[in-house]
Amino acid sequence: MLTLDLKQEKRIDSLANTLEKKIDSLATKVEVGFTEVKGEIKRLDERVGHVEKRMDDTNQRIDDTRVSLEKQMEKTQSSLEKRIDDTNARLNSITIGFFGIVGILVTGILTVLGKLVFFPNPLS
Repeated sequence: MLTLDLKQEKRIDSLANTLEKKIDSLATKVEVGFTEVKGEIKRLDERVGHVEKRMDDTNQRIDDTRVSLEKQMEKTQSSLEKRIDDTNARLNSITIGFFGIVGILVTGILTVLGKLVFFPNPLS
């Protein structure tokens, strides 16, 4: 069997202690590193959440603007249709009046021409 002297045992104990310290240090570094990574992920999540909130707010403003524009377009369209109807009614009234006056003038002229043609004046 293998026998170790006192010096070798102390050296092995020293190496074992050094190895345990390194393992503890490595475990601490891993834990700290994990905590830092976790903190970075949390900060990134907060930033992404902030960006998503801004995007949602922007989309809501776009939707509100679109709805407002649609309402304004409907108002403008109904106003334009009303104006066209009013203009059409005025034009119809003017046309009827014009044809009425022209009809009366044509009737008068035809009456005078008919009297002159069919009933000439014997004095002239």
